[in-house]
Amino acid sequence: MALNVDAIKARLASFDKKDKKSSRIKDATWKPEVDKPSVVRIVPYQQNPENPFIELKFHYGLNGRTFLSPASFNQPDPVVELSDRLKKQGDKDSWQIGRGLEPKMRTFVPVIVRGEEEKGVRFWGFGITVYKQLMAAMADPDYDNKLIDLNEGWDIKVECKEAVGEKKYPETTIRVGPKQRPAIDPGSPKAKELLDLITNKQPNILEVYSVATYEDLAKNLEEYLKKGKEGQEEEADENVKLPSEEQQEAAAAQAAVTAPVIVVEVKAPVEKPVEKPAEKEAEKPVEAPKAEAAAVSPTAAKAAGNVADLTRAFDNLFNS
Repeated sequence: MALNVDAIKARLASFDKKDKKSSRIKDATWKPEVDKPSVVRIVPYQQNPENPFIELKFHYGLNGRTFLSPASFNQPDPVVELSDRLKKQGDKDSWQIGRGLEPKMRTFVPVIVRGEEEKGVRFWGFGITVYKQLMAAMADPDYDNKLIDLNEGWDIKVECKEAVGEKKYPETTIRVGPKQRPAIDPGSPKAKELLDLITNKQPNILEVYSVATYEDLAKNLEEYLKKGKEGQEEEADENVKLPSEEQQEAAAAQAAVTAPVIVVEVKAPVEKPVEKPAEKEAEKPVEAPKAEAAAVSPTAAKAAGNVADLTRAFDNLFNS
């Protein structure tokens, strides 16, 4: 059989595309380092000079990938539609599953990093806590609506401390600098060039993060649900506990003496029934004691039910 070179080239190209995307994101974004204070300057956003904040919604871990949700721009998103349906079903479990499918908001601002001005404008992304701190600073009358002014604004010191105790994530805090200063030192020999990077050559964040299509999201959602269902069925199978042969024989002998013969089937709580074991000492199969009946861990049973709810809601979503 001949080697399929075209398939190999296509796969190689997919890796190159992924590498280029990762490189593009790395070059156009900035994040603080743990236990290493940084100083940044928020600058006016070239696409919207009146508001530097860019709110985007992401699906993290959907089929092992991250997607920029079209819901960021009030466009249809099949994952959001499924989430809404689940939350409207009325029971607590469905509501929680639907809540977990909601996209997570990440806010970005354009910044220059002190000491790295020649890298130009990059986007600093953060969660709701830092977002509120920055909004409060910008709304503070002490800064006279000039916090991000290129000539009379303030720098911001950013500190990121490692998570300790019960905290899951590093803690980021901000502090507005004590003095006003221009974004670019007018005495710098590269002042004009650096200012041009800020005012005319900012990266477009929608070229850094591409908006996912409805079809791509629907396809990955379906695969995500399918993998989840298969994984929970495997977990359920692993947790099935059937009576041992000795227990079955003892139960059969005891039942033959003390109880009427009852015909039953011992089943595991999965879709396929478990085959009855042969019982040599009794003429007919008898009911095994309840204490020895097949059992599935509560976690596996609940997870399997949750995936079934998701699958059913997904089917309703695309068949209605």
